[in-house]
Amino acid sequence: MIEISLKTESTELKNGMYDVVREVLEEVLGDLEKEKSPALLTRSQLAKEIFNVNIQTVDTHVLSRPDFPRIYVGSKPLFPRDQVMEWIRKNTLSESLPYGISHLKKAKEA
Repeated sequence: MIEISLKTESTELKNGMYDVVREVLEEVLGDLEKEKSPALLTRSQLAKEIFNVNIQTVDTHVLSRPDFPRIYVGSKPLFPRDQVMEWIRKNTLSESLPYGISHLKKAKEA
């Protein structure tokens, strides 16, 4: 457990310092968790750790897409964590692009 104590007169400064320290700690702890997790994910890990949904939802809405990154070891599909995160970033909905960036590029090519 990490405990931090600040002594200051200003509550605003104290709260600001706590926020900065918390953000740094969250980033460091996130990096440590990422190092613990495998570079290649199974279908189950993908559903649970990345999308936080059940396997059927991942099968229906994600793995059915031909552009979703995967490799095969024998006949078993595995999903490269870094490529999956990049795919999510590229395909995340935004207010100005209703189907994500990759769909916009495909529409321009057509």
